[in-house]
Amino acid sequence: MPELQQQQTQTTDQSRTPARQQGQDADPRARNAQAEYARGLAGTPAQRARAAIKGAGLPLDHMIPESAKAFEQKPDGSFTLQLAGDVRHKIGDVTLVLTSNISGKLGAGTLSNVSGIYGEKKVAFITGKGNVKTVNRAGDELVITTDHSMAKEIRLKVADVQAVG
Repeated sequence: MPELQQQQTQTTDQSRTPARQQGQDADPRARNAQAEYARGLAGTPAQRARAAIKGAGLPLDHMIPESAKAFEQKPDGSFTLQLAGDVRHKIGDVTLVLTSNISGKLGAGTLSNVSGIYGEKKVAFITGKGNVKTVNRAGDELVITTDHSMAKEIRLKVADVQAVG
C-alpha cells in the first residue's frame, strides 16, 4: 500500500508541473519555427514585402517601391504594408494602383482579402475603377477579381506584369 501512495504522489506532482516544462520538446520547435520565419523577414520594409510576395509565387514583388514605410506579416500569411503614397503601374490597358495602406493574406499563388489596391481601365472617355479582391496565379496569367460590375475578372499575362518597371 505505501508503494501505491508513493506512485499516486508522483503522478500528482507531475500533473502540477507547468505545461511548458512538461512539453519542453514542443516549445523549442515552435520557437525555432518562429525564429526561422522572422529571419525570412529581415531587411527593409520593401525587401521584406518583396520577399513575401515573391515567396507566394506572385510576380508583383517589383511593384513595391523602395520607399515602403512598413511591412508586417503574420505566420498565417496575413499582412499589412504601408507605402509613402499611392503607386500606379500601367499594365497594358489596366492600371493597378497601390494605395498607401495595403492589407491582405498571401498564400501559395494567391493574394486574398485584399484592401488598398484597385484597378482602373479606360474605355473611350470613361474610366472604370474596381477594388481588387483577389489575385491568383493561373499558369502564365494572373487572374484579378474586383468588385466592379463591368470588370469582375481581369486577366493579365505574367510576362506583361514582369515587364512593368
